[in-house]
Amino acid sequence: MTDDNRRAITDSLDAAFRFLRWGAIVVLAAIALSGVTYVRSHEQAVVVRFGKLAGATAADQVHGPGILIAYPYLIDRIIRVPVRTVQEMEIADFAIGTAGAQPAAAEAQEQTDTEAGEQTAEQPSEAGATPENTTIDPTKMGYCVTGDQNIVHADVVVKLQISDPINYALYVKDPEAVVRSTVCEALTQAIGAKGVDSVLAEGKKDLAVAVRDRAQKRLDETNTGVQLAALEFREIVPPAAVAPDFEDVINAYVEKQTKVQEAQTYREQEVPKAQADRDRAISEAQAFAADRLARARGEAATFKSVLAEYRANPKVVRERLYREKVEKIIGGVGKRLLVPHKGSATRLILPAPSAADQSATPATPSAPAQGSATAPTKPQEQGER
Repeated sequence: MTDDNRRAITDSLDAAFRFLRWGAIVVLAAIALSGVTYVRSHEQAVVVRFGKLAGATAADQVHGPGILIAYPYLIDRIIRVPVRTVQEMEIADFAIGTAGAQPAAAEAQEQTDTEAGEQTAEQPSEAGATPENTTIDPTKMGYCVTGDQNIVHADVVVKLQISDPINYALYVKDPEAVVRSTVCEALTQAIGAKGVDSVLAEGKKDLAVAVRDRAQKRLDETNTGVQLAALEFREIVPPAAVAPDFEDVINAYVEKQTKVQEAQTYREQEVPKAQADRDRAISEAQAFAADRLARARGEAATFKSVLAEYRANPKVVRERLYREKVEKIIGGVGKRLLVPHKGSATRLILPAPSAADQSATPATPSAPAQGSATAPTKPQEQGER
């Protein structure tokens, strides 16, 4: 071996050792710095040291946002948990078109459906009915049964937040699967306790609250460390075969509610008006009664005073009443009349008509009486008896 070959081999070995040395330094530096991490503002972190949770108290076990310095990766493992993030989970296990069986069972059912389709392909369908919209295949379609033995499909969205990072990160193997199964169980129980009308119409909000509370209670019992913030139904519908009938029922219910609302609005408008009319009629009746009572009392007092005077002087009171009544009647007469006394020359001259009465009514001649002349028209002759 020549000197050049030895020198080349030596240089190659030196380069390889230098590369290994620098690589080892980089690896050691990476391992040393692996215990340094940054916890973001919406996260909390827990440290697992040799497979056990590090920290004697809860305050030491949970680390807030900021720089976290722990032992290298071979000793400590840092788990960051997004505790302040609201996560959404869609649960479509009971929605239309979701598979609920094993793949083998699904393939067997598909083969059975294919054979049945080949047998019925030559037969005409009645009213456009097809297996897809007249039957429910449990291997292909999820559903829930209501308390009155009806079937509905539900598509649920759950909003959740991590409340206990230790239980969520360490003591639950698959938190999402636990939450999903818990909500599905609560959903089937809550729907099974209600009727189909309540589920599809007015009771949908109460159903969502009931499912959330039931699922949250179960999650708290199992120490999952998850808090359900909200539960919403993206869709809750009857099977496709009876969907038009349910739509008719819902439309009738909506129409009923509209009529009820209109009736309540009409009542709110008409009842105050009727009450106002009633109050006005009562006030007018009370005023009329008070006026009539006052007039009756006045007339009764006048009658009593006249009666007392009449008992004291009957002739005088009778004459006075007669004169007052005659004057009242004569005062309302608008024509000039001559009233002779039978067998006597006494004559009665009444007030002459005014100029307006003479222009409006033509004068009529009066017949002369025995021993009397025509009634004078001068004012000074009036009032003579």
